[in-house]
Amino acid sequence: MSDMSPFIVAATLAALALLIHFVHSSSIWGDIPSITKAIKDNKKTFSDYVADVVAEHGPILQILIGRHPIVVISDRKEMERILLGGKCTDQSKRANEIFATITSIDKKVILLDETWKRHRRLTGPSMSRRYLERMSGRIASAANDLARLWDAKIRVVGSAAFDADSDLQLATMDAIVNITMGSPLGCVETAYNALSAEVIQSNGIVHLPQFDLPPLHEALRAMMESIERASGKQYKLLNSFLSNAISHSREREAILGSKGEGLATDADCVLDMIIQREAREGAEAFGKGEMLDELMTYVLAGQDTTAASLGWLVKFLPQDPEIQLRLHNEVCNVFGPGTESDEFLDFNLLDDHIRVPILEAVVAETLRCASVAAIISRDRER
Repeated sequence: MSDMSPFIVAATLAALALLIHFVHSSSIWGDIPSITKAIKDNKKTFSDYVADVVAEHGPILQILIGRHPIVVISDRKEMERILLGGKCTDQSKRANEIFATITSIDKKVILLDETWKRHRRLTGPSMSRRYLERMSGRIASAANDLARLWDAKIRVVGSAAFDADSDLQLATMDAIVNITMGSPLGCVETAYNALSAEVIQSNGIVHLPQFDLPPLHEALRAMMESIERASGKQYKLLNSFLSNAISHSREREAILGSKGEGLATDADCVLDMIIQREAREGAEAFGKGEMLDELMTYVLAGQDTTAASLGWLVKFLPQDPEIQLRLHNEVCNVFGPGTESDEFLDFNLLDDHIRVPILEAVVAETLRCASVAAIISRDRER
């Protein structure tokens, strides 16, 4: 018995050491239980979870996926330094795997190689001043549809409050798809036609009845809200829609392209512009997968960021009625009082800070207080 005593003592000490280690250290599961609870019980995405913990703990924190740490730095200026100053857009292996679930080609992430440069050459004119000025009419059309919807809602709810953020999502979805593909989805029109005089009101907030939106909108929203859970059915729907649009655009170019007239920035939409550049200017052609990928990037990236910024603008403006009135008067004086006009905006007026000082200040202050920053990720190599 005495021969076993040293072994028993050593085993006891080892057990106590392990017990103390696990009691005073993080769970072997790390933050997985809280992440699972947020996603399953609170219907949040992983991005929502990260935003919540950043709000609670500050801009620099660590999230443990089991024993694997993720260091989160939530700082807009640091993101801009990396993306703009360092011209560094490479993503981590994990980011590649996530986005691979919703893209048509294996390498969705933007890499600093010849493929990325070719994409930028083909799509570059879509970000030009001339093209954006032409597309401003479509943005104005979406804004008019939104104003019409809100006027109708005000007549229904009176002085009660209603959810404006979801309407902004619908309007920006219409505008972005219109610019990218040449026609809107009709999301705001669907919401307008679904309005009912019968509403549920509680604590001064009106809950309007739910309605069915266009299937393509639902597929896009599902993919943006939870990229990792994007289903094959939703991707197939979007893939089919974009593939048909590409085919029709190539058919139009085959008919009209022989004339060889017009600049790339005269194209009716981003899709037509890319195909026109391929055919008329001898630009490098996109493969089908690359074309699908580029169009999906426009829709997914453009809609959510725009809607988020507009949502904050709508939140901030009512807090200062005087600024709201001055902004309204300035815009009417400079651009005209017409509310139904879908004409192109004169960008020279937008650049004239002497004529639109309030508009310039409101936009700058909104972006300062609630700017939208990129989400980027890195792998530790050593």
